[in-house]
Amino acid sequence: MYQLNWRGPWLAAVLLLSLGGDAPALARQLAEPAPACRAPQTMALTVNSDAVATASNDINDNTQVALRANGTAYWTVLLSTANILLQLGADRGDAIVTFQKGLTLRFQALGPQQYQILIDGPILDDGTQYTLTGKVVAVFERCPALPAPAAQ
Repeated sequence: MYQLNWRGPWLAAVLLLSLGGDAPALARQLAEPAPACRAPQTMALTVNSDAVATASNDINDNTQVALRANGTAYWTVLLSTANILLQLGADRGDAIVTFQKGLTLRFQALGPQQYQILIDGPILDDGTQYTLTGKVVAVFERCPALPAPAAQ
């Protein structure tokens, strides 16, 4: 009735051992969930819209932000320490949600260990006008660099 699938763990162990290095440590690292500083963050903006922010964790804090209406991205930008302010030049959206001209995304440092992404401006959602002022889209902690792969 029950079949034990021994191939999955066995193949994973063989693969890890063939890579060399500290296989148990590598297995633990692969099994652990990504820390919060590496996880994408989603923030509701209006009833039918949200923003998804994904940090690259590089030296410039490059962070991709996608403004979405009902799951479809209509404006995707890259903010960083070098590109701290972006403004929407024309209305974008669908029949329900319109991200309106002038909507602004800002990168703001919160000291040496954190930064945040803020949004300001108008969004029209199902006939209701929303004006966001300094709404926090995401707060990221600067992660330590990922360890380099073991030399073979």
